Amino acid sequence: MENRVLVEVRNDSEYTFVFDGEWLRSGEWKSDQSTQIEAKSLTVLELHSTNLVKGLACVLWWVDSEHVGVYLSIAVTNPRFGSPTFSAFAGPPPANLRDELDVAPRLTKDEQVAPEAAGGCAWVSPVLGNLTVVKLTIFPELPAYEPPKANPKVKKAPGQSPAEAQAGGSSSSSASPSSNGVTPAVPIDCTTLVATNSSK
Repeated sequence: MENRVLVEVRNDSEYTFVFDGEWLRSGEWKSDQSTQIEAKSLTVLELHSTNLVKGLACVLWWVDSEHVGVYLSIAVTNPRFGSPTFSAFAGPPPANLRDELDVAPRLTKDEQVAPEAAGGCAWVSPVLGNLTVVKLTIFPELPAYEPPKANPKVKKAPGQSPAEAQAGGSSSSSASPSSNGVTPAVPIDCTTLVATNSSK
C-alpha cells in the first residue's frame, strides 16, 4: 500500500505562488506540480510514495509570482514505518530547507500548529496514516525575504592594510569570514536545492 500526503493550502494572502523547486528524497508528485497557488484560494497538493520501504520524504518551495521575495516552503514525510512529519514556512524561507526534512515535528491529529519560526502560516492534520491530510493556512500578511546587507566600505589610512582598516586599525585583528562584502542573491537553501535538482 502506498503512503500519500494531501496538503490543502488555503492562501489568504494577496500573493500568487509559482512552483520554484523540489528535492524528492523518496516519492513523487501525484497532482500537477506546476499548479499555481493562487491568491485568496484553496489549492490541493498530493504526493505519494514509490518505495514501499522508504515511504515519502520531500521538500518543496514556491516563490511569489511578482518576485518580491515571498516564499512558501514545505518539508514533509510519511514513512512506511513511523509517524508523518510536516513543517512549512511562509514569507522568508528557513536557512536551509533541506535540513528541515530531518527536524520537522511529528504531526498529531487535530493539533493546531503555528510556530513562530514558520512566519506567516499554520497547519492542522485531521487525518494521519497511509493517507495523511494537512490543512495549511497562509496568513494575509507575509514578510518578504531580505538578503543580508554587505558591510559598508571602510576607508583605509595611508600605509594601512585592508584587513587593518576593516578591523578598525588593529593590526592583530583580521576581517571576519562574513565581511567579504558578498550578498547572496537568493536564500542559500534555494540555491543548494536548485543545484541538486538540476544535476539529476
